Amino acid sequence: PDTHNTNRQRHNNTMSDIAHELQDTIDEHKESLGDGAYVRLCDGLKQLHKATALRVVVYHEFSCEKSGDDEPHHVEWAEKSRIMTVGPGRHNWGYAFDISKLTTDMSLCTIGQPFEMGTSIIVVRSVEPYLKRARDGEPAAA
Repeated sequence: PDTHNTNRQRHNNTMSDIAHELQDTIDEHKESLGDGAYVRLCDGLKQLHKATALRVVVYHEFSCEKSGDDEPHHVEWAEKSRIMTVGPGRHNWGYAFDISKLTTDMSLCTIGQPFEMGTSIIVVRSVEPYLKRARDGEPAAA
């Protein structure tokens, strides 16, 4: 099961999606891999993480539904996170979420600035480097 982020959304098989799926597969089959193969795969994945400059974007998603003509609106919210790659360019949050890619110039992407995504309002809380998940009994590492 995906314990790192149960709300993760997959978009167009981005490099971050592929890296995360590789990590999940390696972790799932670590017992059947030889020690040398497991270490080499983890080292290779660590290099992939560095090469793709993965970031975790934590955000709140608010959605509102009207129950009926005379009924009050019902608002729901959830804290979610999404793993994104970083690349050249300059664009806003809406486009970043649409393509699952942050830019090296984040001047148009203000933390806490609400924006619309479909029928929801999104408020980004933080953008942090993606850290390799800790295995059972181990501290998280970069």
